[in-house]
Amino acid sequence: MGYQEDMAQAGRLIRDYDGTWDGISGESIARMRAQNKFRTGLDVARYTARIMRADMAAYDARSPRTTPTSARLLARLHRAA
Repeated sequence: MGYQEDMAQAGRLIRDYDGTWDGISGESIARMRAQNKFRTGLDVARYTARIMRADMAAYDARSPRTTPTSARLLARLHRAA
């Protein structure tokens, strides 16, 4: 959907609310949609989860750098959480 189409669609939506959304302009909505990479909060969560999974996989792939004492401490922390 292009900028002009976004602006027209937002304008129609605003008009459907019979004056309660008059403080919002269709152009503002279209501009915000054009500037934002994500359409919904779920899209943000998916993107963030993908990054976290890749980061955790990279972390897990590294050789362990823990001592037996720190390993016991980490185990206790995981059980407490």
